[in-house]
Amino acid sequence: AGPEVWVHRTSIQTPYSFEEFPNRPYLQKNERVKFQIEYDDGNSDDNKNNNDDVIGSSSGDSTGEHSERENKPKAVNVMFENGRQIPLFRKNYHAAVIRGESQRLGKDILDLFESNEMTVDDTELLDKIKELVENAKEKIQAAERNVADYGIGLGAEEEEPH
Repeated sequence: AGPEVWVHRTSIQTPYSFEEFPNRPYLQKNERVKFQIEYDDGNSDDNKNNNDDVIGSSSGDSTGEHSERENKPKAVNVMFENGRQIPLFRKNYHAAVIRGESQRLGKDILDLFESNEMTVDDTELLDKIKELVENAKEKIQAAERNVADYGIGLGAEEEEPH
């Protein structure tokens, strides 16, 4: 196994700008990727200045605290092992958005019923529920537009046959 390195989203090679999609792309667990390693300025090692590609697998862990990663080398120019760029949206993206919005909608409606707003009349309560449903629909439709506009990227393990 190679060295443990930190990968920031801005170091992942994708055809779209980080500014346009600040929460994308991301690596999934065990994806085979290649990258170069960048070290903090304070470190000196003759081997640290080469730009050879390193091949490794993603841990898929994005939960590390900043202090836990500040002493780790950073991966840059990250792409799939085969040289393909990392896609913005994955195969399960649309289904995950629907699942997440459904869960959020159920929680929001439950919170509405458990709040002090139960003193409102039925029409007002129904209007609030309709608003929650419309917000969820808008987010699902935005996911559908993303799929239509940018397509679903295939992960390294989902590659199309050549």
